[in-house]
Amino acid sequence: MYEKVENHPHLARDTNSKGIINIDNKALVAYKRRKQSMNELQNDVSDLKSEMTEIKQLLFKLVNNINS
Repeated sequence: MYEKVENHPHLARDTNSKGIINIDNKALVAYKRRKQSMNELQNDVSDLKSEMTEIKQLLFKLVNNINS
């Protein structure tokens, strides 16, 4: 069972453990969306880094072939 925390409508106290928990489900959903977006962005950046490395390697090979 939970008790409201005074002056904090998004928080509640668990009467068994006495712990404070956030009961704002909208905030939880928003957090999960932000986290997913950040993970997707990090994956995109990682992919771009890999592609840039591959492009650089191909350019070095091309320059070496022209100079040979």
